[in-house]
Amino acid sequence: EVEGLIGFFVNTLVMRSDLSDNPTFLDLLPAVRQVCLQAYLHQDVPFEKVVEEIEPERDLSRSPLFQVMLVLQNTPGANSSVWDLAGVEATPLEAERTTSKFDLTLFVVEREQGLDCALEYSTDLFEAETMRRMLSHFQTLLEGIVDNPQARLSDLPLLTPQERERVLSSSWGARAWHATGSDAIQDVCLHHLFEQQVERTPDTTALVFEEEVVTYADLNRRANQLAHALQRLSSAGGLPTACPMIAGGVVGICMLRSIQMIVALLAVLKAGATYLPLDPAFPQQRLAYMMQDAQVSVLLTQSDLAERLATDGVTIITESKNGGTQDNPSSVIAGDQLAYIIYTSGSTGKPKGVMIRHSSVVNYTTAMCQLLGTKPGWQYALVSTLSADLGNTALFCALASGGCVQVLDAEVVTDAQALSAWFEQHPVDVLKLVPSHLSALLTGVPAEHLLPGQALLLGGEALPASLLMRLRALGTMRCKVYNHYGPTETTIGALVHALNQLDGPAGVVGRPLANTEVYLLESRMQLAPTGVPAEVYLGGAGLGRGYMQRPEMTAEYFVPHPFAGMEPDAAAGARLYRTGDLARYRSDGTVEYLGRVDQQVKLRGYRIELGEIEATLRAYPGVQEAVVVLHEEPGVAARRDSARQESRSYEQHGARSYLMACVVLATSPQSLHVTTTSTLQSYLREQLPAYMVPTLVVELESLPLLANGKVDRRALLSSAATNEAAADPWSKAESSVAQGILTTALQELLSQIWQDVLRLSQVGSDENFFELGGHSLLATQVVSR
Repeated sequence: EVEGLIGFFVNTLVMRSDLSDNPTFLDLLPAVRQVCLQAYLHQDVPFEKVVEEIEPERDLSRSPLFQVMLVLQNTPGANSSVWDLAGVEATPLEAERTTSKFDLTLFVVEREQGLDCALEYSTDLFEAETMRRMLSHFQTLLEGIVDNPQARLSDLPLLTPQERERVLSSSWGARAWHATGSDAIQDVCLHHLFEQQVERTPDTTALVFEEEVVTYADLNRRANQLAHALQRLSSAGGLPTACPMIAGGVVGICMLRSIQMIVALLAVLKAGATYLPLDPAFPQQRLAYMMQDAQVSVLLTQSDLAERLATDGVTIITESKNGGTQDNPSSVIAGDQLAYIIYTSGSTGKPKGVMIRHSSVVNYTTAMCQLLGTKPGWQYALVSTLSADLGNTALFCALASGGCVQVLDAEVVTDAQALSAWFEQHPVDVLKLVPSHLSALLTGVPAEHLLPGQALLLGGEALPASLLMRLRALGTMRCKVYNHYGPTETTIGALVHALNQLDGPAGVVGRPLANTEVYLLESRMQLAPTGVPAEVYLGGAGLGRGYMQRPEMTAEYFVPHPFAGMEPDAAAGARLYRTGDLARYRSDGTVEYLGRVDQQVKLRGYRIELGEIEATLRAYPGVQEAVVVLHEEPGVAARRDSARQESRSYEQHGARSYLMACVVLATSPQSLHVTTTSTLQSYLREQLPAYMVPTLVVELESLPLLANGKVDRRALLSSAATNEAAADPWSKAESSVAQGILTTALQELLSQIWQDVLRLSQVGSDENFFELGGHSLLATQVVSR
């Protein structure tokens, strides 16, 4: 008799809304109504029964099937403030809730005044400020629906008018997130900044390489002599008519690090041409492709490199051209013309040339000099080749402000001891490095031996939390440390953030530089609310012209400015560069980098962000660097395209695709723990869901890098394959003697089942199912058998 009065009096219904094709709100309403009616037909089926039948991947940290709940209290009369119970007056009291059953629950109560809404949330996942913003956005959304119910969902507003104005308009003054406007850029070229500095400090040292020292006046004379020679070559008809030098032709520079490399760069600019940096370490075929694609007319190189660079239609100059006129040459070029072209890797398999204007580099150089507070006489370390724009920060900021550029040999740059010894003899004030490069150097020498006197700039890739923690552990540092973010397409760097404060994650890249715009936009180019991940779009004075001879690719990535004509600060016809990077606004308006939008993989039905696994690995004491890739055995892609039934059978037996983590372990005495690959896997199992734990953790001495210092993911798989620990886990298990002798009938039965499911020839009694390549989906087959 009492069975109906004991237990849980409500049942949970799991519903799913279909928002595909971006419906209007009026179209969505009847669809949701139909979903609800269908759910109510089965409302007596217990929730736990549904979970049992579906058998989802279980995780103790969250509820199965759903994590967000809606509770609507709309019983007539039950929501009044006072209840009349046949002569007994009862007043409902709100019980204090200290535990959130789900990630997020929205409680809605119908009252005479309207809907009373409240959010209950997990404090492990959300902050109170985030929830207040969510409620504000929810209210804005509801108001937008009332104002325009015919609007499509993506067009409905989330940002309040105040938030939108703060992001887009400069009327907020210093509090505006887009308050990056500065003085108008003068119509000067990059080499003009250098020439102006020559007038101010002609006898100051401009360059140092090994034992060679060059003053500003000497550097200017040598660059002028070469520039005049280039112009004479053009006027004498020594160049193809399609690429006249003084009209902005492209000149290649392929030199080892030296004084002459900087002379050549300045000479090309002074001659009115565009320089194309070519790394001598690149394969000959790649160099030839770049010169042909950029339509190089002249190549400046060194005699020992000339033979391998010979190309039809290209004039090669190997002498420095020290004779001739020493005055500044005259060239009719404006700030809108190209200063340089830098080739970056392309998704099509061919490198693509990014075209950068003089005005863009001038704006960047001016902004960085203001940010750093540069002074004449500062020492700048040039540790990068010209083929990547990483070193342009030190090079151009130094030559525009009276600083000295120390051109470092490649062998010195990669040797921590040699670099430390150089800095001891030649202290530097400004140093810019890729974080992974700095991490590698710090394993060999104490950090204080590498820190510059004024500013350390970290850019080119995401800053690992482990490196930031190590820098902060130094306490009060003698220099300022900056996280510098920006792709080549937006001229060296677009955002910057000071890291000296002791709080905040490593991914914060700060605010945009002067005359630079940053927008975080969702898939339909709508502004993302604070805290919501979205793709980074960059614009403003630093925006490149596009890709060399790639009009379709330029149109794909350099998109029309969605706010041009709508906002006072956006010029008509302006464009934005879509970076492919994922970020979010923090509450103070700074931007936090989260990763790439295209680094997501799917494995066994789960979406996995590899960056999350990498960040977790880097947080472990003793791990210097970590990269995670999806490893697929040969033929997997082909099998996926086979018949539907074969594909289903293949998935059921476990496709030999797995996550592989490649790590570089720290060997310095400061390492807190002795790290092994097995301890890392145990650690990951404690931090991540099982499907995100790499099947293999491979230890490498170093990560393969591209010329710009970033990780070469294609080369990573081949590097790992040569490592003894990178053997295929399945073939490794099959070729080894099975561990443990089978002694009972039950063991023999289980061993046979494991062999069938895992496709192994033998399994011993001491084997671990998951270490043999098993996973939760295959485990269900074992249970069923």
